[in-house]
Amino acid sequence: MNMPKMLLIIAIAWLIFSIVNAAAGFKKPLRKSLYSIMIGIASLVLVHFLRPYTGVDVPISIMSLTVSSLLGIPGTALILALNVFF
Repeated sequence: MNMPKMLLIIAIAWLIFSIVNAAAGFKKPLRKSLYSIMIGIASLVLVHFLRPYTGVDVPISIMSLTVSSLLGIPGTALILALNVFF
């Protein structure tokens, strides 16, 4: 995976989340959006590393990284559900 693409995706997601959180009136929109992105990516990495125990292979790719960083834990659950059922 290309590292500059990953960083660009994370930066764009952070910008979008920060704008949405600022519009919603949160006191610290940059910090809140960064936490949301990091939790989504951490959940994707956790699912990827639990592959030997669960038998479900979720590769870390640009698409899965984008979905999990934009949607967080529900995005990772969506990737996992789609991978299991299809």
